[in-house]
Amino acid sequence: MGVEQKDISILPQKGLIINSKMISFGISMDDVENILSKPNKIYKTNEGNIRCQYYQYLIELSFEKEDEFKLGWIEVYNKYSKIYNHMFIGKNIEQAIKYFNSKIMESPEFYDYGSFESYFYNKNWIELQVQFGNITNINFGS
Repeated sequence: MGVEQKDISILPQKGLIINSKMISFGISMDDVENILSKPNKIYKTNEGNIRCQYYQYLIELSFEKEDEFKLGWIEVYNKYSKIYNHMFIGKNIEQAIKYFNSKIMESPEFYDYGSFESYFYNKNWIELQVQFGNITNINFGS
């Protein structure tokens, strides 16, 4: 199964648009399945959240236990996805940071986890994860 390359838009604090279909924060797993079909993989985290992976889109959705298992966090690994009408996955972090800082008027908090780094925009709930100087995924929540 190939990776879907078109029409994947990240909408911070709102959700994700995939092929003109809106996946909004706060919807249930059943709602997502009605929109995207069944996920390829489902697992439970140590915190009790339910995570669903969709291989064809390279996304992972988190349904939060503390919020009655409603969609609260999305991780996007698809290099064709866009945020603010630009593709950033696979791109150099320094260029992305300059753009993000000017676009959302916020500087990120930096975390070094050893195998990867994280740039987190707290006010906007956007995280850029980085390995080898390039963005590997964009995570965001509501």
